[in-house]
Amino acid sequence: MSADDLGQLAQARIAPSHAARGSPAIDIELHCSAAERRSLELELQRGGCALTSGADIVVMIDPRAAGVRTALSRINERHVVAVTANPCPEYRLDFCTQHRQSTLLASRDPDEIVQAIRRLHDNPNQPAPTLESLSPRERSVLYGVALGWSDHLIGENLSIKSTVVRNHVSAVMKKLRAAHPELRLDSRLRLALYYWGYWRWLRR
Repeated sequence: MSADDLGQLAQARIAPSHAARGSPAIDIELHCSAAERRSLELELQRGGCALTSGADIVVMIDPRAAGVRTALSRINERHVVAVTANPCPEYRLDFCTQHRQSTLLASRDPDEIVQAIRRLHDNPNQPAPTLESLSPRERSVLYGVALGWSDHLIGENLSIKSTVVRNHVSAVMKKLRAAHPELRLDSRLRLALYYWGYWRWLRR
């Protein structure tokens, strides 16, 4: 699947078949590629989900994709179920920190997506994951590196000097190299690939 396909947003209305389950339909808004929408529609319908724009629960397939990531920035306080294969723990923690009423899934299995939707619907206050490898400031610097920002731009956004940013970048590299020696995280580009989950490229 191309990056363009992943970047497309798809929204659809589905008449839910939930009577047999004895529970009310849950309205959700879906953001994904058109190709994945086709494969998900029937299963979400069977699971009792009604897809509609503006729903309180938003389902996103691969929030790393440019178009989906843009939609994510407009979600604000709504609940999010995000399906991502990104294994980066810093990315996952940042996501759940930025979207506190959210849950992350690694599986694209429709049954697991429906279960996550119902869990979030029944209990929107999901516990956030914890991580001790990097400090919050180091994670913020890593995020800036992942976005391709310069030390100066990162410093402006964090209200710190460029020299301090460079020290943080060095500390991040040192810690992550120790945690993931097989990924050879010795450059800003490799840190960005690490953050966005493209680990198979780093292992080549």
